[in-house]
Amino acid sequence: MNILLVFHMAEVFDRGLAGKILDSISSLGEVDCRIAGVTGFTAALDSGLGSTVKLEDRLVSEIISSSTCDVAILASYSSNPAKFHAYCWLISRRVKGKPIVEVEANSRVVIPVTAGAEDVASRVAELLGYEVTPRVSFEENIWRVGGKTYRRVLAAEPGDFILVNGIIVGKATSSDVVLVEENGRITGGVGVNLKLHGLEKLERLGFKGLASSKVSSLKLLRGVPPSRAKLSCKGTGVAMLDHEVRRIHELASRVEGVIAVGDDTTLIVADVFERYGKPIMGIMDGDADGLMALSKLPSNSILLVVERDDEAGQLVKQRVLGGKDYVEDSFKVVAEKVVELLKPTTKITIRLR
Repeated sequence: MNILLVFHMAEVFDRGLAGKILDSISSLGEVDCRIAGVTGFTAALDSGLGSTVKLEDRLVSEIISSSTCDVAILASYSSNPAKFHAYCWLISRRVKGKPIVEVEANSRVVIPVTAGAEDVASRVAELLGYEVTPRVSFEENIWRVGGKTYRRVLAAEPGDFILVNGIIVGKATSSDVVLVEENGRITGGVGVNLKLHGLEKLERLGFKGLASSKVSSLKLLRGVPPSRAKLSCKGTGVAMLDHEVRRIHELASRVEGVIAVGDDTTLIVADVFERYGKPIMGIMDGDADGLMALSKLPSNSILLVVERDDEAGQLVKQRVLGGKDYVEDSFKVVAEKVVELLKPTTKITIRLR
């Protein structure tokens, strides 16, 4: 049997369960192991599974649909198992013709998410010592009335960050969160305090509507890791990551350093680049949401706190990088150019040795 095993989020690695799940499932056949999130892959590296788990830059539904596997198994450890149930339910609605099994390690349950997955679910549960439970279904989460599109954020909890395509657009005040879109823009919501700055970022990066977006809720991307990988690889040139982190590991393996734009982006990028021993320049404006419980900064890095990081990032891209996302100059040369360019709007400069 060919099995596609897709891990979700970091905690299943941090608790040492990913390796146990992989070892158990491997007795059923050939296993192709993937993960679609940067933070989860960082946890895989920290746990020693970086060479086994492949990082994907596609939606999980796309990974499953394009696979030649006989069955797809989705595995996670969720502080609120309902979030992972909702995640698997949404994926099952987008994938046709593939048996899907859910393994939720916190509640120790295995769920046959789709028809035809019952036998594999039973075998997986027996191997792990988990219980088989019925599929969890949710009410319709997208609907339209007049010219407006409504999208319910499934399994949200008060205090959760609400993310659309990885951008924080608000914070939940209720367990019933609904986003409202009109004329291609998010214009309101129920059970959520919207974040104007986040909505502006979302539009600038190419928002294509709630129906086709990835919408999620969480309180924390990752807690304090139990261990940290130490990686070594040479690189040349400097790249820019502007409010996006999908390419972090690919860039960290080949560049000398990186410019990160955005508070949370800077903290996430710094934490990854520290593992590779490579410096970053972070451009921030002080509106970090606190997605990471801990972020370590690499040596020889520079942090600039400016008035508006969005505008500063665009200026740096045009004036220092020539409108590109990568230049072949050294990190030291690029960093000093950026410091000089942004000096008029810089409030704080931090240099790390």
